[in-house]
Amino acid sequence: MTKKIIFTVAFLAVCLSVGPAQALSLKDAFSTDNKSPLKAVVEEGAGFSREATFENITADIITAVLSLMGVIFLALAIYAGYS
Repeated sequence: MTKKIIFTVAFLAVCLSVGPAQALSLKDAFSTDNKSPLKAVVEEGAGFSREATFENITADIITAVLSLMGVIFLALAIYAGYS
């Protein structure tokens, strides 16, 4: 029971401390002047151009499958720690 309480407190502490740190630069991202990063991306584009080739589609599928397996194994490892 104490492990669950410690885990919950640690999780909440991390979640609450990360949010404000990432939100510090939002006022600069949405400013209306000409040097705004958001305006630069809208006007110039992000520069991503990827063709839908067999290799790219296969790589995306493999990446998705491996990511899903990683999430499953992480959940199993956390569950095994409590057992």
